[in-house]
Amino acid sequence: MRKCTGVLLILTLAAADAWRNLTLAVAASAAGGKDGRRQGDLDVSCRSSVEGDLGGVGARGVKIPCGLAEGSAVTVVGVPKPGAAWFRVEMVGGGGEVVVSVNVSLGVAEMVVEQSSWTREEGWGLSERCPPVGDADRNSSSLLSLVDGLVRCNQQAGVSGLQGRNNTMANVTANEHENEKRPKGRANFGGSFSIIEGEPFTATLWAGAEGFHMTVNGRHETSFAYRERLEPWSVAEVKVSGDLELLSVLANGLPVSEEVDMASVELMKAPPLSKKRIFLLIGVFSTGNNFKRRMALRRTWMQYEAVRSGEVAVQFFTGLTKVVPAKYIMKTDDDAFVRIDEVISSLKKSDPHGLLYGLISFQSSPHRNKDSKWFISPKEWPVEAYPPWAHGPGYIVSRDIAKFIVHGHQERTLQLFKLEDVAMGIWIQQYKNSGQKVNYVNDDRFYSEGCDSDYVLAHYQSPRLMMCLWEKLQKEYQPMAKIGVQMVHWGMAGK
Repeated sequence: MRKCTGVLLILTLAAADAWRNLTLAVAASAAGGKDGRRQGDLDVSCRSSVEGDLGGVGARGVKIPCGLAEGSAVTVVGVPKPGAAWFRVEMVGGGGEVVVSVNVSLGVAEMVVEQSSWTREEGWGLSERCPPVGDADRNSSSLLSLVDGLVRCNQQAGVSGLQGRNNTMANVTANEHENEKRPKGRANFGGSFSIIEGEPFTATLWAGAEGFHMTVNGRHETSFAYRERLEPWSVAEVKVSGDLELLSVLANGLPVSEEVDMASVELMKAPPLSKKRIFLLIGVFSTGNNFKRRMALRRTWMQYEAVRSGEVAVQFFTGLTKVVPAKYIMKTDDDAFVRIDEVISSLKKSDPHGLLYGLISFQSSPHRNKDSKWFISPKEWPVEAYPPWAHGPGYIVSRDIAKFIVHGHQERTLQLFKLEDVAMGIWIQQYKNSGQKVNYVNDDRFYSEGCDSDYVLAHYQSPRLMMCLWEKLQKEYQPMAKIGVQMVHWGMAGK
């Protein structure tokens, strides 16, 4: 069991076009490289650093040969032109999706940074502004949450906090008398005057475990959490535009050939979803800082033919997304290895109505010890026994149960419970109490800790162990897996 605020709708919420935009890169590559890379360029080695193109008209920037990894950085050195109003830095994926857009508005009174992302299906996402506008934005949970331990907007509150501080993003609209102290003949942007018209500055965007971070002249200014389906490994190009004389663009700390190759990146891009109901939707619980785990899943069991063909869809749950119709819905974790072939085989033998399939606990009681991480007080659950529930690392429910849970939460007739897997069992019991039949299918091949030779799911697997399991399957069950592509390597040497 694991603590959670409740599953709510997440077992039936997934992207209607899960990662469809990423597959455009495959088509572009096959068509001759609309993303700026020719088909033959996939064979070139991935360099640890590349310099950008300073010439050209409009957007300038740098091509990223093999995506970004944690610790990768793009540094821009430029000089604001006379009367400069703005400049923008965009990290663009192979299919044209904007992984992050950092738009900097330059003004005499203040400098404003707006960050967002864009996909063909969803358009522009919610914009994050620094400094925020009004108390509602300033106190919003998203702005107050940290990214890699860093604030999303490094601002100083109030006029008194501005004096004598290097605060690039401070809003000094109420301090217009400060403008009189500025050197005549050149504009100073932002409360700290760190970007000055006609003088060079350095801005760096670097990729952390949970999101992108921007520093200006060595000082952290903003952070932007990775958004669903948009992560650094998919970045193919960085574009710089606006009122800047661009002196330098350098990308460094990039993954090299031993860590990733473009052929494997293409294979990790998810296929488009069918508009018809799919067989199985797998929702993977993950968090922003588990980037390496998600990459391990993409390189291993997400390479099953059933996933590649679109019969099975996999969606990482780092936030709420849209509904996708599926006959069965599976919940798992980002440190679990799922035998897709075994899951499909078992489901096709099962009654598709009222199904709960997994490692089921039929007799269990609440932990009343306050020192237990699974402690449940009598107020939270007064009964001394739980209804049957499936262990959290992986379980599957049929569509009718999922629809009942969604409707129950919409109508607020279901009880919220902090243990996610037990909560599912409680809701299924309510489904049963409504007069419906429940088909409990217990399978002890769902291993909640580690794995054995005969398994459907193995929990607590590191990225390296994921690769070991996958390679073993390739040797033993190649015909069953039907991958039809070259083995995707993790670059295990030296890790």
